[in-house]
Amino acid sequence: MINTVNSNLVQSVFFLKIGNSTGSSFTITIKDKQYLVTAKHIFEGFQDKSEVEIEIFHEKVWKKLSAELWLHPKVKIDVCVLKLSNQIAHKYEFATDSNLYFGQDLFMLGFPYGLYQDSGDINRNFPMPFVKKACFSAASAQEEHGTIFFLDGHNNKGFSGGPVCYYDFNNKKTYIVSVISGYIPQEGSIKTPFGDWKYNENSGIVISYGIKSVMELIESNTTSTK
Repeated sequence: MINTVNSNLVQSVFFLKIGNSTGSSFTITIKDKQYLVTAKHIFEGFQDKSEVEIEIFHEKVWKKLSAELWLHPKVKIDVCVLKLSNQIAHKYEFATDSNLYFGQDLFMLGFPYGLYQDSGDINRNFPMPFVKKACFSAASAQEEHGTIFFLDGHNNKGFSGGPVCYYDFNNKKTYIVSVISGYIPQEGSIKTPFGDWKYNENSGIVISYGIKSVMELIESNTTSTK
């Protein structure tokens, strides 16, 4: 199976800022309504269903937007959704029902360390994200965590909130698999003439939360407002 990333998803990933914190995010469209998805830990200290002011990087400046924040009610599921007051991307529809194979290539999109591709007017003057490859390594489904997808890859600070995805050439669909949360660190040590020095490093195990938790969050909030 040969997978890649297509331009529709690249154009749906946004560089996000909340206060002094930055991260990655992406839009999904459901029944003609557009939502911005990201990691919940970026909004630490905020209340569910509160009105928040976020900033999106556009035309090389931060632009403010208002949104309603929906936090996943389960503490350990690291996803949230922003109900936008304005459309910020084309209303692309992505598949969320992927059937993964162990070892399958997946892709992480985001803005590591605040870096981005300056695409000019190619992407409507929005910055384009970095694309990094990982493979599907393992999954764990528990009530308190939802489904966690573990990837074999190298995550960096700033990818939090970005999508894990792939484009299937066979059925010509883009699948969003999960939302990037972080990585598992490991402690190393090195012996020196002055003693042992300990340090933390990236283990290469990426943690991401299944897109199903996002869909459930949107459904619960849109159903309750009908």
